[in-house]
Amino acid sequence: MIGVVVLSNGNTFIKAQEGDTVSIYYVVTLDNDWVIGSNVWFNDWKFFFKEYNPENGSFFYSRYYNISGDPLIFVLGEGQVISGHRKCVSVHDYVSGEDYVFAGLENAIYGMSVNQSKIIRLSPDESFGQYNPERVITYTREDADGIWGRRVISGETVYNIYFGEGIVQKIDDEIVIVDYNPVYAGQYLNIEIQLLKIK
Repeated sequence: MIGVVVLSNGNTFIKAQEGDTVSIYYVVTLDNDWVIGSNVWFNDWKFFFKEYNPENGSFFYSRYYNISGDPLIFVLGEGQVISGHRKCVSVHDYVSGEDYVFAGLENAIYGMSVNQSKIIRLSPDESFGQYNPERVITYTREDADGIWGRRVISGETVYNIYFGEGIVQKIDDEIVIVDYNPVYAGQYLNIEIQLLKIK
């Protein structure tokens, strides 16, 4: 975790610790404020403003809204976390799919109290990993047609037994280029968290 902004303090002296079952709301944004994952409904925005993080000189967009949605529930310290280059194209595969969460997100919840809110900033190494040019593969048109048994199209998701899912980036008469990096590889993530319950 390379940055934390506490938005509100909790209302209990009980702090989240290893073995606790926690329920949270979360909103995941990129630095351009693009929301790439959330279990919060955005049907009633109130306002948002920029928060400054003096630790690294970064700005975050902080939101206050009427929230609703299904909380994400998981057990702290039971290995339900993601780190490194687990191959997922969508942030939901990390945050809510298969009961996995980012390791940086889990670490941020330790010590939080019920109703406390904060924004954390995760580096690429703590989330989708660094962008790796070696995961961009160029196939001949003939090889690509043979591998997938048909003509793929630009923007299509394809599968490779070694790299997992990838996105077709470029096609011409001679070659097919597929990028097997996660969609958000190399991106910093800003995750706003509200801790709803500790059990």
